[in-house]
Amino acid sequence: EALPLLQTHGKPVCAATIRSGPGYLEVPFVATHESKRGRGYCRCMVEAIEAICKALDIKKIMLCSTDDISVKSTWQHLAFSFTTPKEMEEWDIPHSDMV
Repeated sequence: EALPLLQTHGKPVCAATIRSGPGYLEVPFVATHESKRGRGYCRCMVEAIEAICKALDIKKIMLCSTDDISVKSTWQHLAFSFTTPKEMEEWDIPHSDMV
């Protein structure tokens, strides 16, 4: 697993864990330091991950999420949508592969 870091003044402010699967990239964890939230660091991290996917011709990014409304609203604000287990089956992504 890779752990990309986003730093400012040499100190990490945002990090993500990523895993690859056949045709998709899974991002089970993204975090921004509490004192740095709301400043676009998560957006910057997600855009960097999207750029990697484009360069590697990966069409899907799977984000793990809780049912917490603030987490869901963050992903929706970044233009991600929620999927169903049926859609994952149609994409040949076994739920057991997800963290």
